[in-house]
Amino acid sequence: MSHLRAFISAFFAVAAAVTAQPARALTAEEAYANFVLNDTSGYTVTDPLAGYFDVDGRRDALSRTRDPMLLDWIDRHRMGESCQAAMALPVLDHTIILPGFYVDNASWRRMVEVFLAFEDTMSGLAAAEVVIGDGYHANCIVDVLLNWARADALLDFDYSTEDRQAWYTTESTMFSASLALMAVRSAVAESRADDLGEVDAWLLEFARLHSGISGLPATSCCNNHLYRRAVYAMSIGIMTEDEALFGYAVRAFLGALWQAEDDGHLPFEIIRGRRAVHYQNFAVMYLVMIAEMMERQGIAAYEIEVDGVRLQHLIDVALDMLLDPVLVQRYGVFDEQILPHEGDGQFLVWLEPYFARTGDPRAAVLMDGRRPFYNRSLGGYLSLYFMAPSDVPPS
Repeated sequence: MSHLRAFISAFFAVAAAVTAQPARALTAEEAYANFVLNDTSGYTVTDPLAGYFDVDGRRDALSRTRDPMLLDWIDRHRMGESCQAAMALPVLDHTIILPGFYVDNASWRRMVEVFLAFEDTMSGLAAAEVVIGDGYHANCIVDVLLNWARADALLDFDYSTEDRQAWYTTESTMFSASLALMAVRSAVAESRADDLGEVDAWLLEFARLHSGISGLPATSCCNNHLYRRAVYAMSIGIMTEDEALFGYAVRAFLGALWQAEDDGHLPFEIIRGRRAVHYQNFAVMYLVMIAEMMERQGIAAYEIEVDGVRLQHLIDVALDMLLDPVLVQRYGVFDEQILPHEGDGQFLVWLEPYFARTGDPRAAVLMDGRRPFYNRSLGGYLSLYFMAPSDVPPS
């Protein structure tokens, strides 16, 4: 990838010289040029049923666990979910227009309740299927998504360079649906093949439409929102064996490594001032999920290196700043930090797959007293899926 960095840097250096402009920080246009040019020919889908974790293996491990926290969640999900209630949820088949999250948060929260209810339902159905494994909840997920597919739900979202909120909100709703389907797909791959074909066509239509918007000239072309789009692109790309979508997600992952500075901090997240620590963590949250899906396709994502930078470097910065937010000052940010993760564990959900893979003691400190972790859109009950069955939860 170093040749890409050299090419892009040289191009913009020449442009700056010609226009007599001084050296400047990375721009959205430069980052997007790298994203477009990334070569993903060596990455491909190898198993459309792999999911983002080993469902059968996990179900077996949960059947033998004696961990009280996991047993509590198992009991909760063994009660099951109502498919009738899931099917009764409003289908978002209208034009989606939403107020800005930071512009009018109260109105935004009120209007996204229907989105959040859908995401909670998808996550709950998937968890119940993982625990019970009787096919009921897997079939229900297909029924709900088929209903949405036939209504062309989510396809009509408002977007302009001045108003991106509907674009942002629909991305999380879609990866909630795709990750839920991913978790249960093997249970219905044969019995519901025709229905899955309809659902897949809808998922692909949304993903191509939504990801076809660059986000330029704003940094949402290439910051945490790109990694969020890459989550649904990868999950849908894997399930449908669509190499273009899968490649989109890989290019986003490689772009994050290219964009990061040598120590792993992401410039487009650090510029968020009082939310710099939060957004470095927010970006890493999605990149870890992308890496987990890549690993399930036989790609050693955690070992990929771009100009000396690996995902671990980005994770190191996030963990260190979460534990000591004052460290953000080394990047010239002296604003007092707003730290949503302290009151909302959804922002630390990525620690479960990461800790299961590495045993990093910094992650253990952050998880202490905060488990179990749940994020309604990003895979749901990740402690249930990744926490070691023998773990005694922190006191």
